[in-house]
Amino acid sequence: KKKKKNKFKHTRQHEQSKEMNHSPLPNQPNNPNMFNFNGVTPPNNPDELHECLSHCLSHINEIRRANVARIILFLKNIDSIPALFQQLSSQNPGVKHLAAILIKNKILKHWEQLQPQNKNIIKNNIFNISLSETNFAIINAYAYTIGSIACMEIAHSGWPELDNFLNQCINAQNVAHEKLGYEVWSSLLETSPGYHAERFREITQIVNKGINHQNEDVRSSALKMTSTLTIAMDTDEDFSMFIDIACGSLFNIMNMLIQHQRDGHDDMKNCFDSLTHVTTSETEAAFRIVPDVINFGIEIAANKNLLVSTRDKAVDMIVHTMKSNIDVVVKNRLYEPVINMLLDMITEYHELDDEDDQMTPFLIASVTVEHCSILLPSKYIFDHIVKRAMDYVNNKNPVIQRAGLALFGNLCDGCRERMKTMMGDVLKIAEDLAKSDNYSVSLAAVTCMINMVEYLIPDIRQYAADIFETMLTIMNQAQSIALKRGSVYIVELICVYLETFHVEKYIEPLFRNIMKLSQTENTYLTKHCLAAIASLAKAGQKLFLPFHRDALNLMTHWMNQEDPKYCQLRSAASDAVGIIGSAIGPQHFGVFVPDFMNAALRSFSLPEGDHDLRENSFNLFANIADTMGHHFKPFVGNVLNCIYNTLAEDDAIFTANDRMLAQFNEMDQQLEEQERQNRQQQQPHPQQGNREHVFTEAEATAIHMNYDVDFNNALIDEKAAATLAIGALAKALGPEFNKLFVEHINLFQNQVTHIHCHIRQNTLVALLAVLNSQLAEIPVKGPIQNPLVKENLPRIFHIFISMMDDEHVDVVEQCCQCLRTLCMNLGPEHFSPIMQPILEKMVLVLTQKANCNKDNFSNLEESDHDSYVVDSVCDTIDEFARVYGQHFVPHFEFIFPVLFGFLNHQSVGDRQMIVGSFGEIVKGMNHSDFFSNTNYFDQLIPHLFSSLNSSNNSLLRNTFFCIGIMIIAAPNKFSNCMNDLEPLMIKQFEKQSLLEATRDNLVTCICNISVSFPQFLKPRIMNLLLQNLPLKEDYGEYETLSKFISHLLFNNHESLSSPQVSGKFLYSLVDALHNDATKEHIKQKVYETIQRFKNHPSFESARQGVPPHLTHFLN
Repeated sequence: KKKKKNKFKHTRQHEQSKEMNHSPLPNQPNNPNMFNFNGVTPPNNPDELHECLSHCLSHINEIRRANVARIILFLKNIDSIPALFQQLSSQNPGVKHLAAILIKNKILKHWEQLQPQNKNIIKNNIFNISLSETNFAIINAYAYTIGSIACMEIAHSGWPELDNFLNQCINAQNVAHEKLGYEVWSSLLETSPGYHAERFREITQIVNKGINHQNEDVRSSALKMTSTLTIAMDTDEDFSMFIDIACGSLFNIMNMLIQHQRDGHDDMKNCFDSLTHVTTSETEAAFRIVPDVINFGIEIAANKNLLVSTRDKAVDMIVHTMKSNIDVVVKNRLYEPVINMLLDMITEYHELDDEDDQMTPFLIASVTVEHCSILLPSKYIFDHIVKRAMDYVNNKNPVIQRAGLALFGNLCDGCRERMKTMMGDVLKIAEDLAKSDNYSVSLAAVTCMINMVEYLIPDIRQYAADIFETMLTIMNQAQSIALKRGSVYIVELICVYLETFHVEKYIEPLFRNIMKLSQTENTYLTKHCLAAIASLAKAGQKLFLPFHRDALNLMTHWMNQEDPKYCQLRSAASDAVGIIGSAIGPQHFGVFVPDFMNAALRSFSLPEGDHDLRENSFNLFANIADTMGHHFKPFVGNVLNCIYNTLAEDDAIFTANDRMLAQFNEMDQQLEEQERQNRQQQQPHPQQGNREHVFTEAEATAIHMNYDVDFNNALIDEKAAATLAIGALAKALGPEFNKLFVEHINLFQNQVTHIHCHIRQNTLVALLAVLNSQLAEIPVKGPIQNPLVKENLPRIFHIFISMMDDEHVDVVEQCCQCLRTLCMNLGPEHFSPIMQPILEKMVLVLTQKANCNKDNFSNLEESDHDSYVVDSVCDTIDEFARVYGQHFVPHFEFIFPVLFGFLNHQSVGDRQMIVGSFGEIVKGMNHSDFFSNTNYFDQLIPHLFSSLNSSNNSLLRNTFFCIGIMIIAAPNKFSNCMNDLEPLMIKQFEKQSLLEATRDNLVTCICNISVSFPQFLKPRIMNLLLQNLPLKEDYGEYETLSKFISHLLFNNHESLSSPQVSGKFLYSLVDALHNDATKEHIKQKVYETIQRFKNHPSFESARQGVPPHLTHFLN
């Protein structure tokens, strides 16, 4: 199942867990930038309010700040809304605008508490006031206010006058009124998405009228409404109606903007957004318009007269459309014009090409080629792009050569298997062009090699010698710092994956050259040099010993630099030292440890401590502890002091901002904090156990007011590293950490209530490491011997159960990871007390009732949010089933209804996760009797057969996997549907849009079916099977393929008498051994199958099917 990378986010506050014991935290020091409300009084009559609002607009900061404070106090009163409403008749446009903004911002908060007569006054007058306004900025504020009122009123008593007002605006002959109507509609669709449900055709016609309006301002508001409407649409009928009525107008608008050279206008962006929302809806209606949208996007993207930003938006629209409609794209060969357009765009030269991080046609095309290589099956695009890339690199024009190199580099991710077949040739081209006299060509060649090293590992290791030769040439001859930095970075990247023999010949010249480059005054180059030396040590191990003194002396030099300008290099050296120490071992590293520890400890006493430096110092402590083991004991006290001091620092800040509205928000927070403190003085904070949690001001404000807090993110990362360092210390000291065990459980119990998710995540990791350090054996066999562990295990369990209630998806995901390890280490006997409570928490997550399901601050798109959580939870349930085996039956019965419910979800992402999870659970339980004699498979099979009609590769891949596992577990459940299954499987092989990994799972699914039902392996099925061997991407499936071939050998299947059949099977087994991506335990099973093959009569004829360069695997 596809994984998503864990990304830490710094935007979410954490509510205190009421079930925890807490340690005191220090109070936040007073911030001199914070406002003072002492002596401030709010305005108490209309004239005073008018004067106060006008002074809020003053250019003199002191006057503005003083009056902003008064307005903030004034806004606490619910009667502020009617009072501000009176100010909308002011003759001062600034006052009127500010009053409108404040109403817009506060109306949702105060509306429910307003007196009915005040509500009626506002509702009866807001329309006339809005219609009398001509200032478009104020009109927008009025429109949002009307939408906000409607959001609340429609749900309760309704607002019948609103429809008449909207019709009056839309049909007016007044530009300001028409613009107001469209702005109100846009606000309504945003705040009350269901408002359009019963009148969609009428609304679509209103949209179409607006986007064809002669006036630009009206048209702009209508396009904004269009974008909002496409988000609100939720049925195929909606999309079909919108396409029929409005999509053609969007194309016309965009063409008109292009003709008038207005393609940079916001209207263009709204058109792109609307079309993208339609084409990515995955509805039948959207499929009709996909070719038109892609072709139109190509036309815009290829137009060199347009702004680069416009062309970028067009390409972005094309990529999103292709991603959601891959079958339509393949069937209509729409990828061909897209690729041709990109191949032309990538050869364009732009004046900003040599500037870093500037969006240019070359960069747009480069990135998009990489996206296409991931989205589309390689057989459709690879040969075409490679042919053009070869033509480009052989061109004498440097701009064209650069394009060819970029194409090769950007194919390495999505088409890595095909690139591996020609990486020697491509590498030779890149190595030659890296020595070019043209800077852009050389840089492109080095960048291409970086991509090859990053994505074609481990196969590219065979060319390590050639790569090192080229890098040494660049280091010695290149004049450009960027080229030297690139060459050092390639050494840094590849050495992480190399064995000792790869670097034996080159370790000395590489080390000497990198040491020389480290003396340059370029900070970034020196940082890469320090990291490259560490990677070289990691690859060389004992071969690095002749150089370790020079390397460690270099690190000592930088770690002892006190000047703040060298903090980055000091930090990089701290990071490198730990890696070098691990490589050369404690015997050679031990003598240097005291000096490095002292240097690292001094970083915590610098007057202006650099958080990145201190973060890497904690990483250094962890690495040295890991290397030195119990010999690290003399330093533990000082390190723990640094850890405790860091964890006690305040990590949230408020910053004053002179802009008026920012001051409103800031002072609003402070006033609420003062009110909270006053309430606390009147009513003491409730005691939690025997200790009281004292919040910092930042924590209290965030928790009480539901505001975001500006974090000192560098300090957060330092605290996270400090937390992990505790786990490393525990691992190093082992049983000697026992006397600190309870103390740190207490610390972690406090840490998991930290306001920042990053800290909570790392606390769980450290907690698990500390627990593991005190277990006599892993996995645990028999009773737990350590009395402190036995006594505190319920508290540890309680922490993990509580963190499943966390409001941040990343923390829940980390908790799931830790629970998987905890279950595996403790085993069913000791994990059982926590199993049912954890599953109950997981049910809440899966049914959208957990706190993390309410996380609206996640950086993940909403469509990915549920899949992200479902993936984490399902992986954990899978591991539970594997560890418990047949004893998982009662838990399976509990969790099955919840998981089964996802199979009816509209979200393909949810279904694919659950289907894959069912396969993993059945495989882990390995309980044929249970599944053969219950009706669980009877419920699952119809859904799986239905999924076989999907065009989604991820869902199909998991479906093939699940069917294959289930048919082995309980073949009797499939006996009545084999006649239906055969044509479905044949149909899958004929799908052109299947990605390689999906096709691999289809092959092994056929293998499992054939094991359970030998009659299924008919000649046509066998031919399809052979056509798709060996496996192309999912090498984990070689385990299943190996079992299938063993089954055929054991039963002396008649098909093995054919040299073509036996040869293809033997070739596939050899390919599994040849491929570095195949895991070792799978290779062992494959090797056993080959040994069995050698004893079969067909072996001699079968070995003829093995390519000559692989026959040594048969020896």
